[in-house]
Amino acid sequence: MCFQLIPMALQAIGLEAAATATASFLGTTLPAATAATAAVAAPAVPAALTAAQTASIGMQAAGLALSGIGAYTSVVSQQNAAKANAEIAGYRAADAADRGAKTEQAIRMKAAGLKGSQTATLASRGLDLGGGSALDILTGTDYMLESDVATAQDNTAKEIWGYKTQGAQYEAAASRSPFLEAGGTFLSGAGSVADSWYRYRLATA
Repeated sequence: MCFQLIPMALQAIGLEAAATATASFLGTTLPAATAATAAVAAPAVPAALTAAQTASIGMQAAGLALSGIGAYTSVVSQQNAAKANAEIAGYRAADAADRGAKTEQAIRMKAAGLKGSQTATLASRGLDLGGGSALDILTGTDYMLESDVATAQDNTAKEIWGYKTQGAQYEAAASRSPFLEAGGTFLSGAGSVADSWYRYRLATA
């Protein structure tokens, strides 16, 4: 896990006490400091830190590790929620399409029944269904049918688009990297830990 690298990073910049405290908190072990690391660190550490200063650095480092872990788990939790919401949005889009198809079918069936009734009535009165007022009535029914169907289709398309847009937004949220979030938290706080260590070193020089 990336947090296991935090103690090593602190050790690499000479924060041996902070690295040890952080490693202990995370339940990991530190590798022995290399000769190169010791050679680089030696000129910058003319005196040892006091117990209180070492404890302070260790607490800061542990707090930094906790912040990184918190950032990681927070993003993972948000990812899981976003994935679930994206899946729900997909189900809702499919349901909207199904309901839209049924609505259109109901409109067409109702219009067909109305037109059949009109046709029978007009024919019983001896009117020519191919022309005149009878044709106007039947044509008007067809027009209203297509208008109602178009409205229903438009409403369905808008509803589906809304759910798909939500799904895309949730998928984007689910693609966030928890490692980058944790790394950013660590980097932003590492400077503060290093500054405290440097000031303590100057004070004990």
